[in-house]
Amino acid sequence: MSQPATEPSGTADPGHSSSIDPSRLIIETVQDDLFVERKLDAKLHATIVLGDTFGNKYSIMKLLGRGAFSAVYLTRHVKTDQYSATKISKSGAQFKRAFEEEYLIMTDIQQAGGHGNIIELFDTFQFALDGNDYFCIVSEALGPNFESILRFSNQKFIPMENIRKIARQLLDALSFLHDDVGIIHADLKPENIMISIGKEDIEALTKTDARSFAVNLCDPDSNFKVKLGDFGVSMKPECCSSFKYVQTCHYRAPEAFLCRKFGFKIDIWSFGCVLYKLLTRFTLFPCGDDMDDRMTHLQIMTEVLGRISNKPFRKTLKPHCASYFGLDGFFKAKMTAKPSPTLNERVLSKSPEPDVTEFVDFLKCCLRFSPKKRLSAQEALRHSFITMEPFYPMAKETNNDDDENDEDETDSEEETSCDESTSGSSTNGTSTTSTSSSVSLLESSTDSSLLEFHNISLS
Repeated sequence: MSQPATEPSGTADPGHSSSIDPSRLIIETVQDDLFVERKLDAKLHATIVLGDTFGNKYSIMKLLGRGAFSAVYLTRHVKTDQYSATKISKSGAQFKRAFEEEYLIMTDIQQAGGHGNIIELFDTFQFALDGNDYFCIVSEALGPNFESILRFSNQKFIPMENIRKIARQLLDALSFLHDDVGIIHADLKPENIMISIGKEDIEALTKTDARSFAVNLCDPDSNFKVKLGDFGVSMKPECCSSFKYVQTCHYRAPEAFLCRKFGFKIDIWSFGCVLYKLLTRFTLFPCGDDMDDRMTHLQIMTEVLGRISNKPFRKTLKPHCASYFGLDGFFKAKMTAKPSPTLNERVLSKSPEPDVTEFVDFLKCCLRFSPKKRLSAQEALRHSFITMEPFYPMAKETNNDDDENDEDETDSEEETSCDESTSGSSTNGTSTTSTSSSVSLLESSTDSSLLEFHNISLS
């Protein structure tokens, strides 16, 4: 049923060319072609001239990337010389509304004290141009995201020690979001995880198209910081989502497919899928051509992790999803011609690491079908893969071992309902507010009726 995964695209040599310094992270400029936009949609972007300033405050240095909801520019504060990433919405009420929602989430994060592994909000403003209003979020300037690193860099192969460092930082960020702020990120994926870079590397971006950074992800002894961004579809548990789907298809938790309610644990599922991709460079649960095909996606989950019971989901199961399960309460998986490789076999076949036992156990704990049995961010931080304490297996032999007695817990107050009658889903299965920029930064959305988007002029 599942389609064979393809080798990640991109032609960057993994550090063997004599013309490339393997100790620096280098991104090929081919990544600029990743996002293809219809001409009609492209016209909704503001016409920005490099060198202009926003309200005599932010000098516009360089276009970093465009996405479905916005464009991101490298900017510099006129007085302080501080570099930033300014995300400018497209014109239109829906983009204005999305920017407001993202701004409110980021404000909650800042008011909770912020976090070293979460992108920092600097400022917001709006401006008018050619009769249209545009809304802007100014945040810290960051380096490349991990999707670009895996596909277009000279450091595609990340050793296990650095996977552990990335995992620990992401879990710290998720624990802060879940426990301190009360926010579900809802779109955790490599495109939304960026590398922090120094001022010298940022300044270099303004002078050349080359993208070279003082980061060495291939060295197990290297120190680096990752940052989580893009809060365009993030939400508080008590809020009802305005989107038909949350999470990008490849990283979408089973309850996000099946249920009317879900909670913080959808981020942990995505986190597990992200770690698998960072180590192997392959997608664990690839989506087919029809990103809305739940049956195909759940079939792939079954092949990798075992049978899916309806017990964890049945109280909040979407009515039309009831037919996905048989009279025995298990997902109606199609028979395959030969046994599908186990998660352990998949990791071993695609990773150069000699021993992945502890890593696979950690993934299994993050990829439990039952949200109740899935680790929380705090629990994941205590797993021996993260703490490096003596290994004690935590995962069950099969995913559904204890699901028989696992009743649906999605009525708990930490969960949120998703109103699938509203329009907000993307035709390609990704969150429509996400805009992945090549060298950075945030990804996309916010609005401004409840906010204090101050008006400035573009000159």
